[in-house]
Amino acid sequence: MFPPSASSPVRHVPAAPTSYKFYGVDLLPNFDLLPTWVYATPHNIQRKTPQNASCAVCHSGDATYFLTADKVRPEELTANLPVILNYLPPPLELLFGASPLPAEHAQLVSNSCTACHTEGIRGAPISPESHTGFVDEQCIGCHKSP
Repeated sequence: MFPPSASSPVRHVPAAPTSYKFYGVDLLPNFDLLPTWVYATPHNIQRKTPQNASCAVCHSGDATYFLTADKVRPEELTANLPVILNYLPPPLELLFGASPLPAEHAQLVSNSCTACHTEGIRGAPISPESHTGFVDEQCIGCHKSP
């Protein structure tokens, strides 16, 4: 699942199950009910940064700039699942090699692709290895209308 925008910044709320242990034992019994990674609205956005130097920074298979499950503490994982990226953005080769949608498909809803397209090229399933992890809501992310 992608966050509201694939490039939405998130920030970590500085909290831990042991944050208040100085005051007593087990003072945050429901710690894992609220996320500790939340969407952020930075007030100091820069136009040019190393992260946006090229498309390949995000579309390379490198997870450096993305919040993935391996970067979240185990005790925070469940509560933060909505902002954790399940898979990386498609590589540039896949984006540039994607065939365009036919003109008559422009009025169709993007999540209806697999209603008709149950097979891909040469009878392969709609999710060939290069599409593993993608869901039908993202068809128009790669297959743009002409």
